[in-house]
Amino acid sequence: MKKAVVLFTLLMVFASCVNKNSTNKQNNGTPIIHFENTTHTFGNLLQGEVVNHAFVFRNIGNADLLITDVSASCGCTLAKYPEQPIHPGDSGKIEVEFNSIGREGRQIKTVNVWTNASDEKVTLKFFANIDTSK
Repeated sequence: MKKAVVLFTLLMVFASCVNKNSTNKQNNGTPIIHFENTTHTFGNLLQGEVVNHAFVFRNIGNADLLITDVSASCGCTLAKYPEQPIHPGDSGKIEVEFNSIGREGRQIKTVNVWTNASDEKVTLKFFANIDTSK
């Protein structure tokens, strides 16, 4: 009889742990980052021009979205991003500044965005053609 009580108690403890974990996963949800556009064309620029663009995104998931890091492919590019959580349904933007000093011809630059969303890394791309004739 004691063995049956001990076995029953262990089963109840195990069952409550399993249910608690699955409930936590459901309550935590999943953030999903969705960008309006992941590419941008600045067009023709004179060498030395500094231009800006905002890549707008929205959290279409059901949990807070955290941007954990943003990295540009070149020192000519700066990127600013929101450090606070983006709540479900809210929008934000990655602001990119490109400095064309010392650049010439066709430019293709990238900015990698890491988040806690299901798609861990998103790559943003922009293009410019730098004119050095003036």
